[in-house]
Amino acid sequence: FPNLIESLKDSSYSFAMWKLPNQSDSRLIVSLNGISQEIETISDLSSGFLMNSFKENHSINPVYIPADIVFSNSEVHLSPNTSAKDVDEFVQFINEKNEELSLKEQNETALHENHQNSESFRDMVAEAIREIRNGSLEKIVLSRFEDVKLPEDFSHLDFYNKICNNYLGAFCSLV
Repeated sequence: FPNLIESLKDSSYSFAMWKLPNQSDSRLIVSLNGISQEIETISDLSSGFLMNSFKENHSINPVYIPADIVFSNSEVHLSPNTSAKDVDEFVQFINEKNEELSLKEQNETALHENHQNSESFRDMVAEAIREIRNGSLEKIVLSRFEDVKLPEDFSHLDFYNKICNNYLGAFCSLV
């Protein structure tokens, strides 16, 4: 997927790529008509990728990326709702982008853990365990993030692949 991801990352097309825990193959979907934030019920959605951003206030504002085109292993599948015109425009866009892309070496990026955030996260885990033992919670999912300025030559795909390789048991995504 390297050239495809490079072409999509600054385009008007929405995409999501993910790997399930303990699996090695990634799946990539592309929406030819953008994303949707108007979601009535999940059961009414066609195949796609649904996510909600994580922020301190954690508002419920899901984003749904329909799977108009699905790339998995060496297979490509089109949604029955995808028009031939949209597919033709997408193929033309990708062909033009591939002509523009020069071959460049992609640098590996290192993951830096902020020790202060790590200590704070450990405190949150300890508090969550206490709350579960007290019976006030049954289950909790803790998450953390760090804002980092990316270098100009940063490769989203290389970073995704590194995360997938370093955390085999994790759900990894590139959206």
